Order: sequence, then C-alpha cells, then structure tokens
Amino acid sequence: MNSEWLDLHRQSERLAGDAHLCIAQDRGDPAALFRQAAEFEELALERIPADKVRTRGIIGVSAAALWFKSGQHDQAERVGRQLLDDDSLPGFTRLEVQDILNAIEQSRARSGNAGPGGATVYDVQVTFSQHYRVAAPSRGAAEELAMKQWARGENAEASELVAVTTVEADRASGH
Repeated sequence: MNSEWLDLHRQSERLAGDAHLCIAQDRGDPAALFRQAAEFEELALERIPADKVRTRGIIGVSAAALWFKSGQHDQAERVGRQLLDDDSLPGFTRLEVQDILNAIEQSRARSGNAGPGGATVYDVQVTFSQHYRVAAPSRGAAEELAMKQWARGENAEASELVAVTTVEADRASGH
C-alpha cells in the first residue's frame, strides 16, 4: 500500500514527460497527456500517508501544475485551494500554489503566448547546443523542466552546462 502512491506518481511523470516531448516535437495532444498526468497525480496525493507532509506538498503542487498545463484551470484552482486550506503542509507549498494561482489569473486575463491549456511556452537554452521548448505556469518551472529533460538526455554527461537562458517563445521568435 505504501508504494501505491509512488507507482501512480511515476505514471504521472511518464505522461507529463510524453506531453513535454509532444510540445518539443510540435505533435500530438499534450493537453490530454497533461490531463491524464494530473489525474494520476491526484490519485497519488490521496494515497500518501498524512504524516508525509513534505511529500504531500510536492505531489499536490505537481497535481495543480499539471491541471494548469492541461488547460483545466478550474481543476488546478480547486487543487490549489485545497492545498492552501491544509495547514499541515510546508510553507513552500503555499508559495508554489500561489504562483500557480497567479498564473491561472494571468492566463485568464490574457490571450497572448498560450501553450497547451493556456500555459506559457518558453524557450530554454541549457547548453550551447541544446535548448528546449516547454510549456509551464512560470519561467522558473520552465527552467526546472528543461533542466530535467537535459539531465535525462543521452548527452547530458558529455555536454557542458551553461547559465540557463529563458525567454517566452513568442518573444524569441519575434512575434
């Protein structure tokens, strides 16, 4: 029973990775993959023991972010509000949830550079020769996702990490 939440979380990570790959390759339906990933992440969250507050905070934030990326802003907001109502969760959870709620508000207010489900699309340069296009609720989240993609890549050990450079994709392309 203890590993059930972890299995669900890993399935969520796989789906989210597939969604980011769809974005990078400009194919498929990343929003549907993000939605499925969010569903698995919420199931994982429900199964995490109450005493694992840090883990619950991390998985909860992930669920809210995945709902946001899927374009299901109401679901993201619902999860975010539930997390804010849980006084047992660590402070970083509140900060990250507030970032997601702010991103939802901004996304609703603008129609500019929207990616799948309204997430902003960022171009993130990680090495001199490698850059990634990722959809995320914030610039920091985009950089984290790109760094994870780079670290999982075949050439990560052979390539030299440079300072991460991030811009919104529409600005990078001059639109």
